[in-house]
Amino acid sequence: MPGFNNGVVYADNVRFDGTQYPGQVTTDGQLLIGSTASPHIKVGTLATSAGQGLSITPSSGSINISGVNASTSVKGVVELATSSLTCQGVDTTTVTTPAGINSLKNYTDIVFNESPLAQLLSITGAVASGNSGATNNLMFQAGEILNEYMIATAPSADCLPVMDSIGLNMGWSLIQNNGAEFNWGMFTKSKHAYTIGTSPAFFLEFSINATDVTDSPILCGFRKQQVCDPDYTTYTDYAFIGLDAVINPGTMIIEDRLASGVAVPTNTTNSWNNSETHVLRINVSASGVVTYLIDGVAPVVTHAFTFAPATVVSPCLVFIHGVAVPSAMHLISVKAGLQ
Repeated sequence: MPGFNNGVVYADNVRFDGTQYPGQVTTDGQLLIGSTASPHIKVGTLATSAGQGLSITPSSGSINISGVNASTSVKGVVELATSSLTCQGVDTTTVTTPAGINSLKNYTDIVFNESPLAQLLSITGAVASGNSGATNNLMFQAGEILNEYMIATAPSADCLPVMDSIGLNMGWSLIQNNGAEFNWGMFTKSKHAYTIGTSPAFFLEFSINATDVTDSPILCGFRKQQVCDPDYTTYTDYAFIGLDAVINPGTMIIEDRLASGVAVPTNTTNSWNNSETHVLRINVSASGVVTYLIDGVAPVVTHAFTFAPATVVSPCLVFIHGVAVPSAMHLISVKAGLQ
């Protein structure tokens, strides 16, 4: 029964001032808990219900209450995914937001496994053309559309990339000096148009297999939005990485140019042997700083480059058969979007 002793109320041998009364033993983290079913105040512990997302840890003189990470079966604390994590689609511990879902509209992630549908980029919707300067629309899986600008000293009926057991063979026309530039369109509202100083950080990543590394250039990266040209070196601003046997046979190069200045080729010294596949990535910060990556790491030798503010750039890939007897060049995958 509750009692009084010098103004202090006792209940089941526990004083209301929080100290233990002789005869009552408590453990770490226990509390005084009232009950309508009993006139007494009991000593008890806090408990959680299964799957409710709380963790209670009693200790001497304290109780720690924390949230449990949520899962498919447990309510709990979640971390919001960045737009980049949402687009990558591999993280299992974060939760996406409407903004993250919206970012998927401007993200490309293709592992090539189908040949594209094609037509000439024109109001007539004519069949694809292998004539020099022609631009074809290529529609890939999931509705992804790329432009194919033809670089053809000798026009060929073979003008489309075709899927085979290795990947998407873009070496369609086995004629020296023939090639193409692939891009998402060179206009300010194209899917992957970015304005330096305005757009958040962005990137481009191609996985490429080269049967003959001397059969090049094969270059990917970002360039200023300008009318397509068969000679990529005429673009006033660009940052590319890949192969160019004329500059450095068998090793990867970086080549960049700023504001119509002198193009700067850099030998990374990273090797690329025949029939090898490598992943080339170009990151561009919001302020235009370019970072090159080869298979996920920085090149042995790199080159510092920054696009000028307000420049509108877009990603592209350029290849040209550089040998008398050309060979296959395969695209394995491509990714592009915000970092």
